[in-house]
Amino acid sequence: MLFSASDLLFLNSLKSQNPKLKVLVSLRFDRKAVANLISANSSRSIDETDSAYSRLAIRVRDFIVAHEIDGVDLDSKYLTDNEILSVNKEIVTSFTKALRYAFQERNSVNIKPKEFLISITSSKYPKELADDYNFKEIKK
Repeated sequence: MLFSASDLLFLNSLKSQNPKLKVLVSLRFDRKAVANLISANSSRSIDETDSAYSRLAIRVRDFIVAHEIDGVDLDSKYLTDNEILSVNKEIVTSFTKALRYAFQERNSVNIKPKEFLISITSSKYPKELADDYNFKEIKK
């Protein structure tokens, strides 16, 4: 479900009531989205794939900045099929790195740097959390 402009204004108005409130936009990696990313990237080189992630990350960053949102939540908890698990791990890792770089890039040229949040929705099962995400690579 996409937010309307009035929804975004309402969410940001809540910040005036509670300045410590953080508003995040949630991006869900569903099976169809992952299948599309896999097929679109299967014939691409690593550089082309990284460029696609970078372009998407810049679009997400620009949306977040334009609507004064505090960050993004990556929701991939529904991708637990064994055949796509390792691909999902790679997609989430690569996209998270691209987002971090896009946020850093914006701050390096902006007079008023802003700290953006990137969160990852986890499963209620701790083992799936460890299996589904490559935390060692995400932090790089």
